Amino acid sequence: MLFDSLTAEEVLTALPASRNQMEADVNIIRAVEAIDKKYRQIADTLYRYKSLGHTILQAVIIGVNDSIAIDPLTFGDRIKTKNIIFNNKEINDKVDSMARRLKKTERNKLFNWLKANFDNFNFKERKLYAQPVRIKYIKFSGANLVNVGIDIYGEHFLWTIDKTQNWDVVKVEALWKY
Repeated sequence: MLFDSLTAEEVLTALPASRNQMEADVNIIRAVEAIDKKYRQIADTLYRYKSLGHTILQAVIIGVNDSIAIDPLTFGDRIKTKNIIFNNKEINDKVDSMARRLKKTERNKLFNWLKANFDNFNFKERKLYAQPVRIKYIKFSGANLVNVGIDIYGEHFLWTIDKTQNWDVVKVEALWKY
């Protein structure tokens, strides 16, 4: 079997189907997709380190409007992301499964592609690891604005998303360092 980067990308960026798949509010999904759309641009502006094509986020419970807590992994295939991936126990199983089906030369292409395209791929261990990045909360303030608390490499940021501007991130504030 030959290595196909498009298939590998599709497999690795999809969240696993969840038995307890949550019927999430479409606004929560849109907020996560807005984060996905702007993550690399914003992170690359904030830090000298340039992110690769895909960043694996820590899959922590996300607070929504102070009264709801959601696990992003329970969204299953309802969330479509390209740049961010929520860390999950199946991601390295998928890497192993793909690698086992490939000849050695093709397997090396897979591992080199992972190293070039995924932040925090350990080439020696052949495993993907989450970066110190996590979405802490999503708060809907008023009819048009969404505030997102996101930790990126030891700093907490508040991103403001404007729903009337095609769910675009309109403001980023650094609030504190850990």
